[in-house]
Amino acid sequence: RDREGPFIGDAYSRIGFAASDLDTCATRLERGRIVLAFPEGRAALAKTYERRYRLARFSDAHLIQAALDTGAAIVPAAVIGHEESYAVLGSLAGFPLSPQFPCLGLAGMLPLPLRRRVRLGAAVEYARLDSGDADGLADAVRARIQAMLGESLSLRGSIFRG
Repeated sequence: RDREGPFIGDAYSRIGFAASDLDTCATRLERGRIVLAFPEGRAALAKTYERRYRLARFSDAHLIQAALDTGAAIVPAAVIGHEESYAVLGSLAGFPLSPQFPCLGLAGMLPLPLRRRVRLGAAVEYARLDSGDADGLADAVRARIQAMLGESLSLRGSIFRG
């Protein structure tokens, strides 16, 4: 996808980023490569501060389908700290409104320097599923990640110290 513009899209492809379509994902998984996915898609960018850490329905079920087709492991991950560093309160004319932007100008679009933690879960068991149940598996993976987020948030102290 080249929605970000010709220069950013080219830079992404040079460092190994690829469009998240079924063929690309399946090809990479068949070659034994690791595919890192953010399956909420653009819904993650549109979340306001009060909706932080509440996962949206996965928009990229084809990533799950590629894992089903190739037998690749699905390892859920929960990232804590990122959603406060880009605290979106709303939007105005398509620009995000945050505590820093527009008050600090373009510098207000930089993330706050908060600690982040990544928690990896156990691989999801799905050998008994048929290949037509990608949506059900996507919902199960989403529920597992949501539970991991809840556990991690309950153990976290401050947003600044993790």
